Amino acid sequence: SAALAALQVRIGHRLETIGFVCAHLEELGWEIDLSGPDLVAHRVTPPQVAREVFAVKHLDGALLAVGDIDERGLVRLYEPWELGTDGGTRDG
Repeated sequence: SAALAALQVRIGHRLETIGFVCAHLEELGWEIDLSGPDLVAHRVTPPQVAREVFAVKHLDGALLAVGDIDERGLVRLYEPWELGTDGGTRDG
């Protein structure tokens, strides 16, 4: 059906965007891990520095398309204590 075809296109585009973001983050020294249903990119760096790098490398738009968004509409950056023991985000 047309709806299924449209869904396949959207999912394909989303996967391409995730691949693009992960490849560029790895080039920048970030580590990418799969934790249950979550794909987690991590690196110890001050949040403002991370956001500046995302902007300079033109990753902020792609990150907003596939990542969590905070209350200000920016890419959500988690503190280490907010992550579960397996690297995924804690509920609540």
